[in-house]
Amino acid sequence: MVTSRYEIEADHFAVELIYSDDDLCEYTDCTFDTVARSLGISYSLAEYRMRSLRQ
Repeated sequence: MVTSRYEIEADHFAVELIYSDDDLCEYTDCTFDTVARSLGISYSLAEYRMRSLRQ
């Protein structure tokens, strides 16, 4: 699956807008796969959002 740079940026923006840091506090000890399944998002978006949360 080829995804444009703009689509990836839009996905990152959306996941940051929809899920605040406070929303994700309960998932800090979970795997990216668990977060993705719990939130109904892709693994790559869960990984991106959780890594940005930890910074």
